[in-house]
Amino acid sequence: MHRLLARVGSVVILGLFSAVALQSGNPAAASPEVSDTYKSSGTLTSVAHDPATGLLYAADLNGDTLSVFRNGVLTTKVVVGQYPAAMALDPRTHSVYVINSVSDSVSVINGTTVTTTIPVEYQPMDVAVDPATGKVYVANGLTGVTVIEGIRVTATIPVTAAIYGRSPWTPPLTPSPRPTTPTAKSLS
Repeated sequence: MHRLLARVGSVVILGLFSAVALQSGNPAAASPEVSDTYKSSGTLTSVAHDPATGLLYAADLNGDTLSVFRNGVLTTKVVVGQYPAAMALDPRTHSVYVINSVSDSVSVINGTTVTTTIPVEYQPMDVAVDPATGKVYVANGLTGVTVIEGIRVTATIPVTAAIYGRSPWTPPLTPSPRPTTPTAKSLS
């Protein structure tokens, strides 16, 4: 089963568990023709496209790499940290911020080069870029949100249990009062 990851002009990127299929032509056709397939060493987790540079990035979770495509052709594989789980593109700087979940870091890619690696809180899971300010927000497991400006961590916003709420099977934080049992009154 193919999963649509991205559409870039006439090229459609399909996820094939551990491969990227580049499909050109009419994607609405009943049996679209796959023009080329690039195998990864694991699971592809995220894609990002920079229309200004024409580069398409695909993260390979188990291979700890970022595959870089130009015009539907694999140009290089960039080594990033362990378990690149998500990425986001800053359209102003054309930098790609790659979350490395096991390395507890963010790799910053410009073109096909890792320009820096930024340590963040425990187990980063997702990332977003505010295109107006250029600030990067990294969701770190249950510990909080790291704010990055450029290549510097400028803040960490802690997350408390109140934000997540409590699951129904979590015991209460304080003991509940025991229900009282009605007692029989004397009628005399």
